[in-house]
Amino acid sequence: MGDATEKEVSFAPKTGRIIHLRALSEANGNPWTSMAEIRVLGNLSLPVPTTVGLVPTSATAGGSAFTLTVTGTNFISASVVKWNGSNRTTTYVSATQLTASITAADIATAGRPV
Repeated sequence: MGDATEKEVSFAPKTGRIIHLRALSEANGNPWTSMAEIRVLGNLSLPVPTTVGLVPTSATAGGSAFTLTVTGTNFISASVVKWNGSNRTTTYVSATQLTASITAADIATAGRPV
């Protein structure tokens, strides 16, 4: 806390179609939050996708664009990664991996004050 270094988070595997990520911290002595939504879409008759990991696990506000790798199970070729509710260019690698292009604009600011 109180520095500009990247932080890392771990979480237990979860089953679901949407993952909401929220980071709470402070910038210049003011509270702020940064939020992202990752939605894995597919045919509802198929098994529910499970997300077990994200690489990278963090990014610095104002940083460069990057490729987000999502690992899990039951992904299909129509799966889409969403960031703050918007589709991101998603590549289906396998039933256990997706990659998505996250733009510099997606992480341009840390978020709005809480």
